[in-house]
Amino acid sequence: IGDVTSIGTPKTGGFSESAARVVAAAIVAEAQGSARPGPYTGTSTGYLEFGSGRVGRLDFDFFSGASPQVRFTGPSTALSDEKEQVEMERRRRWFGL
Repeated sequence: IGDVTSIGTPKTGGFSESAARVVAAAIVAEAQGSARPGPYTGTSTGYLEFGSGRVGRLDFDFFSGASPQVRFTGPSTALSDEKEQVEMERRRRWFGL
């Protein structure tokens, strides 16, 4: 299990985490003789800091269409709160914090 550097898909934490979930579920399914999970979707979300407490969001979809799709949601303080919640959830899951 590792990063594939020769393909044109991004390698951010969000993509890595969702790909790892599919791989882990496939390993468990194989070990238990159960149905395999669905395929890796190639979707993720990223956040951009704009200052003054404002954050924008990028929603990526690399596999659904003929070419990668990115949807941008403009900066707001509400997205700053959303980003903070996502960060807190990851810290809790990854590190128990």
